[in-house]
Amino acid sequence: DPILQGYRLLYGLNHLDCQHWQGYLNVEKFRIHVQVFEPKVEKVLGTVWLLHGYLEHSGIYQPIIKEILDQGFNVLTYDLPGHGLSSGAIASIDDFEDYQTILLEVKQQLQQQIELPKPWMGIGQSTGGAIWMHHILEFAEKRLEPMIDRVLLLSPLVKPAKSAWWHNPIGLGIVRRIKRQVPRHFKRNNHNPEFLRFVRLQDPLQSRTMSMDWILAMVKWSVRMEQRPPCRIPVWLAQGALDQTVDWRYNIEYIRRQFRL
Repeated sequence: DPILQGYRLLYGLNHLDCQHWQGYLNVEKFRIHVQVFEPKVEKVLGTVWLLHGYLEHSGIYQPIIKEILDQGFNVLTYDLPGHGLSSGAIASIDDFEDYQTILLEVKQQLQQQIELPKPWMGIGQSTGGAIWMHHILEFAEKRLEPMIDRVLLLSPLVKPAKSAWWHNPIGLGIVRRIKRQVPRHFKRNNHNPEFLRFVRLQDPLQSRTMSMDWILAMVKWSVRMEQRPPCRIPVWLAQGALDQTVDWRYNIEYIRRQFRL
């Protein structure tokens, strides 16, 4: 597929010393773009499920994919609906429960097609971290074993930064009545100017708008997450103190209450 070949070149995936599979799975109402990377080692140590954040996609995670491969692990990653090469309304979701349905369906379908060595571990950035926390707490509440043995949360989403306009219920109530999409403002959220320039000016898969449906779904999900009982499952957490995307102080306290650190 020339589109997938161009995708590999644009995001530097052709530079990875590994076996690389990519394609699509039909999951519910979505066509999900999935990738699996396998290091060229005698024995693979396990599989890392890597989930990206809101307004991102798996292609820009080449550096972390390389790091995981260098450690001897498989990497499995996919684009969330409305992101990257997956189908769906741009940067939108009707309900965060859809993310859980997709996660479990991708797991079921892939297990029928390719060997995914265990143990399985998860990494989630922002919304990707939210998906993993949701999965762990829901399974713990049902007294079921989560699909992963351990998870690394990277600046995970529980609540957005207080500076975000949708953090204000009055502003949210006004905007939701007049707009379905709002302009995206690219933030200086890391210290790599070359990467920031690429994302803002050269990446064709970057959304230029945010979806009100996603924002409303996120607000409802955040309320439900507050009501979930804590568990004793351990997680790793990496959180920057200059983060202006999530309410990182509140989120750290939430994670301390709900998990073992």
